[in-house]
Amino acid sequence: MSSLFQMINDDGEIAACGKDAQNRFSALYCAESVLGAVAEAEGIAESVIPRMATGFCSGMARTGGLCGAVAGAVMAVSLVHGRDCGEDPVEPAYARVAALCRALEAKWGTCQCLALTGCDFTTQAGQDRFREQGLKEAVCLPLADDCARMALWLVRADMEQVGRVSGAGEEERS
Repeated sequence: MSSLFQMINDDGEIAACGKDAQNRFSALYCAESVLGAVAEAEGIAESVIPRMATGFCSGMARTGGLCGAVAGAVMAVSLVHGRDCGEDPVEPAYARVAALCRALEAKWGTCQCLALTGCDFTTQAGQDRFREQGLKEAVCLPLADDCARMALWLVRADMEQVGRVSGAGEEERS
């Protein structure tokens, strides 16, 4: 079974989506950048996209929780494969999000902002450490790239492809 990272084609539209997420990160934050890049790659141009992602940035509004780039990727998957009503199945979104999380945890060790950066963003000292140690460049930009690439691949993958990568994270940890 291949890891999701091995399945992603490093050229073309998927690579461009990752670069777009990184470029957006100069003006926006992590969740806003990833969601915006994937939505644009899918031809979805909604003015509310940055707004709906803002609270997910900086590890869920500086709480150290879920990484904003991961949250942006989850929102991107849900934007395309989420439900419109209670009778719609959750599996198209859930399977993709589960594969995303397993792959990220296998590569990065966690999906939690505090664990990824080691910074408590609720304090000035934590924010200063983030800047002084160049963690945006070392951690956040490459992670946003990975999240955008994986989300776009998962959005476009059929359920059979998703199934092939769904257990990859489990293998990589063992």
